[in-house]
Amino acid sequence: MAAVEPRLTLRGDSRVRRRRFVNRLAEAGAALAAFIAVGLLGIVVWSIAKRGAGELSWGFLTSTTVGKRPAEML
Repeated sequence: MAAVEPRLTLRGDSRVRRRRFVNRLAEAGAALAAFIAVGLLGIVVWSIAKRGAGELSWGFLTSTTVGKRPAEML
């Protein structure tokens, strides 16, 4: 009794081509959304840094009053 071996082909039919196209379309959409999100995040960080840079002072960053408490906290 001879067993019939199924022919295995690696060629895709129309469904495989459609799924591959939809997959690439979804990947492109996700990449575009990620680029837009990173761009918006960059705009937000830039605007906050630009506004906050004028409020920082070198004395604030190098102050040596670490161990002292204000009188109202005692």
